[in-house]
Amino acid sequence: MLLKISSEGRPDIIEKESLGSLGKIEKDLENWMSKRLDLLLDNYQLWTIHQERPAKREADIIALDDQGNTFIFELKRGTADHKAVGQLFNYWTMIAKMKYEDLEQKAREYYQQNQLELRWEHRKEFNLTRPFEEKEFNQKSHLFVVAETSNENLWDMIKFLRGRFQIPIAFIKFDVYRLGTETIIHFDTSDATELLNEITGEAETQQEELYKDEERYFWYNTNSHNLEPEQHGKTFELKVAATYGPRIYGEKLARAEIGDHVFAYSNSEGIRAYGIVTGKWNGRKVGIDEQAVRSDRKEYHLPTEWKVVLSKEESIPPDVIRSFGYNNFRGTFRRIWNAKFARELKKLIESKG
Repeated sequence: MLLKISSEGRPDIIEKESLGSLGKIEKDLENWMSKRLDLLLDNYQLWTIHQERPAKREADIIALDDQGNTFIFELKRGTADHKAVGQLFNYWTMIAKMKYEDLEQKAREYYQQNQLELRWEHRKEFNLTRPFEEKEFNQKSHLFVVAETSNENLWDMIKFLRGRFQIPIAFIKFDVYRLGTETIIHFDTSDATELLNEITGEAETQQEELYKDEERYFWYNTNSHNLEPEQHGKTFELKVAATYGPRIYGEKLARAEIGDHVFAYSNSEGIRAYGIVTGKWNGRKVGIDEQAVRSDRKEYHLPTEWKVVLSKEESIPPDVIRSFGYNNFRGTFRRIWNAKFARELKKLIESKG
């Protein structure tokens, strides 16, 4: 049982349920997820191009990331076991062999646009400087089992496949809650985040003392997909880096020290700002009597003087970042360990400002 405390201090009981007990089926979850994948993984932008069709043996959801890689999701309403991995592998063998025109056809069917050109829609979705070549799509795949619970066999298989053979597969657990007539779904994406960290090589295992003489640089994701346009700009106006939701997202800000450098990255846009940290995170959420970017969720601030703020049109897109030879620019608030790259990026954004 969870409690939601209202602004008047009144506790409301949040009862844990299951999809079945609420009269929901697997397709309801699939429909919800397909439109909100940005909220599922920690600031990892995805673009859905396919949902399972009735009476078809195919993956529940297929999405693309900004590099044209495929993300494949297999959903289970109740408990997932090793059979879910078998299903995913069946879909993976088919999807991995898909050519550009196959992916384009799936996107056309999903969006019901017979003239849709995948290369150009992908460029627009991720604000790239150029459309990808057809051969650049579907170079890699990532696999996810999504279920309410899992048995030990599933975890053993995932750990074995990932550890022994580097198969990019992870488990996402979800819990369903009822608050009055409202349905609340909570996703535990810790295993998926660990997988993506392993893939990008950004697992934060380096020792701080090895870098004590280096200037420190951080990525900060503005969470723009959850903000209205005016709220997005307010982040910079308030001179803060703001995170939202559970306290763990506030604690990410505690890594920064006064004088550290911060690059603000916005999904679908690229790098929007560069700044200097001017204060420590105070360990608390923003109060209702304080200035906040948004008021409907818990919010945490890190004082930051934004030296350069770019418009959406001027932002530095993902493919330009990669042209520096760096791919690890995702995450809520995380350290950039390659200081040489960060200094070059700083020069570029300052030249635009």
